[in-house]
Amino acid sequence: MKKYINPNWKDFLTENNLTTFDDVWDAAKNWVEPPNYRRGGMSGVALLQLGTKTFFVKKQINHRCKTISKPVFGISTLEREVKNIINFQAHNIPTLEPVLFLKQGRGKHQKAILVTQELTGYIPLDKLLVNFEGSLALQCQLIENIARAVAKIHHLGFVHSCLYAKHIFIRLGDFDIKFIDLEKAKRLFCKKKSMLRDLSALDRHTNYGSITHGLRFLKAYLSAMDQSQLQKKIIKQLVKRHRRKLK
Repeated sequence: MKKYINPNWKDFLTENNLTTFDDVWDAAKNWVEPPNYRRGGMSGVALLQLGTKTFFVKKQINHRCKTISKPVFGISTLEREVKNIINFQAHNIPTLEPVLFLKQGRGKHQKAILVTQELTGYIPLDKLLVNFEGSLALQCQLIENIARAVAKIHHLGFVHSCLYAKHIFIRLGDFDIKFIDLEKAKRLFCKKKSMLRDLSALDRHTNYGSITHGLRFLKAYLSAMDQSQLQKKIIKQLVKRHRRKLK
């Protein structure tokens, strides 16, 4: 994939003179945080404000991942991410709104850009849990909604592969959920192992506040998955982890 332009944003991009790689690269200058430079490459995220609309622009130089079809030089990790976003959308898995993907160069010298619309009104799960001000009933609803959303990813044959609380965005009010950072998402091959890895990563990096909420998540997840064969192994490992957290 050399480029992707969301049809819903094509006219808007043209009106704002963002039709070429250099146009977008040069326009996105306000870094969210200093970019990372390593192994001869660069990766960073910039904000782009166009009128009343805000976009996040991921910019990468020589960040690649090897694939079966590209075993030597691989493809841009942003190319893999935009493909995963489009794939998630096709399966009605809640994620970002992709606006534009462009890449430049070939082989081991590649630059890539991925533009997504800002998730207005959403907050990362890790920050939400720290400052949660709702009732116990609302907190239970939030946890169960997340569990069902994660179960949907797995039920449809995908794994996030970087499922941390900071990569799950929640809209205040109705608890609508969006999954972000899909660079490592992929189809499930070793189903049980991959699902458990996702759940373990989320459990390690999420502070539910009590073992009860952690088990509530697990119960809702298993109910949505209807995977009785997984229950003993998952429950045993995750309950042990919760107990260690409380010590």
